[in-house]
Amino acid sequence: MNVSSTLEVCRPARETLFESRVGPFFRRHWFPVLWVFIGLVSAYDAYLVEEFQDCILNLEQNPVGHYLLKVGGGDVSIFVRVKAAGTLIVLTAMAGIYHRNRRLAFPITMTLAAFQLALLLYMTCSLPLNQGDLITVVGHGLETEWLDVVDL
Repeated sequence: MNVSSTLEVCRPARETLFESRVGPFFRRHWFPVLWVFIGLVSAYDAYLVEEFQDCILNLEQNPVGHYLLKVGGGDVSIFVRVKAAGTLIVLTAMAGIYHRNRRLAFPITMTLAAFQLALLLYMTCSLPLNQGDLITVVGHGLETEWLDVVDL
């Protein structure tokens, strides 16, 4: 084995494009930051369910959520508990994957965080300004239509 091939083996690997663009904080703490973000978006979702519980049966677009609300007779407690249990299961599974295989955990966590970000934007941008602004919801299932309030 000659000297030049030995030097190539000992040379540290170059940073990838991703590693060179993100700061040292994110490189060290990406998992806990995204893990907490996913949990907070889920908590915000539960808060919105409680806040709009009077009309959540008409607003909920998830078929499983809609079923749980119907089973509960419009009461949101079963729905919120099942959502919380699901979130805890997902966060626990993510932590297990992270501790076993960090390379596998990265794309899974980034995908879930991107989904939660899209959900956060959807939930926040589709809220009525006040509960009184929601006159009626027309439609069934995934088709909902907001009727605007016009003061003359």
